Amino acid sequence: MTRNKTCAVRLLAALAILFATPAVAQKAYKCTAKDGGSVFQSEPCTGEAKQVVYGTDRPLQDRPAASVALHAMSRRCEREWPNDFKMQEYCVKQQTAASIEVSKIWRTLAAGGNARLKAPFAQCTLDWADGDTWDYTMVLYCYRQQESGLQAMDRSREN
Repeated sequence: MTRNKTCAVRLLAALAILFATPAVAQKAYKCTAKDGGSVFQSEPCTGEAKQVVYGTDRPLQDRPAASVALHAMSRRCEREWPNDFKMQEYCVKQQTAASIEVSKIWRTLAAGGNARLKAPFAQCTLDWADGDTWDYTMVLYCYRQQESGLQAMDRSREN
């Protein structure tokens, strides 16, 4: 398996943990693997592995309306537009709308949607990761480009 495919599989595993049932805590751990790569898991890293935590200890139903994800998006928009509050507001609205679409895409792919789009989706999320969140508008754009490219290739094969 190539490194990119390995990363995509690991990212899909992390996303599966984060988008798991709402009754459990939404937390994933990115741990350094012995081979120097990264492993996503639902349990804390052990030994001397470096750890990055994604998500929260609190189950979704216990979170306030201003969720952890929204807070991370707000911080991201503040960093992008430090002196422009109107653009921060616009950025958060765009990111929120895109995050809803990205979640729908993930659920569709996880439920058995087009298997050929799982790796490109994972790559888009890897490419547009931004600290403790993602640039959801770019993840969505990237995925839509891949989806469009796949459809064009399928049409050209039919002719």
